[in-house]
Amino acid sequence: RPSSVGTAAGCNSQGDRPASGDADDQPEKWRAALLRAGDWVHEGSARPAGGGAEREGSTGGSSYAGGERQLEHIVSMLGFGRFQEQSLLILIAMQFADGMEATLWWTFEDVVRERWQVLHFEYRVGCCVAVLFLAAGSFFGGKLADEHGRHLVAFFSGAAYLVAAFLSCFSFNKWCLLFLRCLCSAALGFRLPSSLALAVEILPCTWRARGAILVTGVGATLGCVLVLLVWEMARLLQLDTMPHGWRIVLACCFLVDGAVFQFFRNNMAESPFFLRHKGRLRECCALLTEVAEINDCILPDDDMPVSCQIELEDPAEASALSAA
Repeated sequence: RPSSVGTAAGCNSQGDRPASGDADDQPEKWRAALLRAGDWVHEGSARPAGGGAEREGSTGGSSYAGGERQLEHIVSMLGFGRFQEQSLLILIAMQFADGMEATLWWTFEDVVRERWQVLHFEYRVGCCVAVLFLAAGSFFGGKLADEHGRHLVAFFSGAAYLVAAFLSCFSFNKWCLLFLRCLCSAALGFRLPSSLALAVEILPCTWRARGAILVTGVGATLGCVLVLLVWEMARLLQLDTMPHGWRIVLACCFLVDGAVFQFFRNNMAESPFFLRHKGRLRECCALLTEVAEINDCILPDDDMPVSCQIELEDPAEASALSAA
């Protein structure tokens, strides 16, 4: 089997769109790349020369590191196509809530202080507590994302944010509002590391820095602008003078993030690097195959699907399939 991962850059530059499928050797490049990522070599197939698992003196750690490097090549071969564009837009929209949450605290200061006779010092202390909840959520959220998956943590933290944001619309006193908005901050903190990890790990190498900046900078900034626009519209309609006008603004923020959460739930995938790290190789290979189809990349035309070729648990089944 020809070694093609080393020539992945020749197949397609790392930051560009996927190469056309007209090249005669494209299917063989995909086959070699997919099978070698993470030592996904079928039982009975010839390993590429110099493979990490067969090399004298190699260790399990070096083999794993080699698998990570091969996966990097495959992600680069996928390029920046329709799948990456869609995922990046969803992750940017998910950060609207961070900007909205930060803006709500200072746009609502006069309303809260007037409605519940809150002192200026007390309000500032409440803002500091919310920031501490955000920082704590980011710390623990990163650990949970490494252990249980970026998609899973982002999903449950997004759901928790929606629940807390919805309940905060019905706050009956200042302590209830403070508690629920602190829960919102903690949920956003849990979601932030997962969003950044997903943005970095689904993009080609040359797009990763831009992706991280777009998710954190552009997403949060657009969220701030969105809240300001909603607040100005509320003032034009004189909703800010109404006893419950601030609840309408909170409800609008809830609806925006609810729509984004629905898109995330239906269209966002798990990180291939997390799947590789946890040994879920079949899921990782299936994900790469799906991304290749969405990006209109050419996959190998085999009788047996690629997902069935990776580390079969039954050696006898693997030998029979390879012989066939």
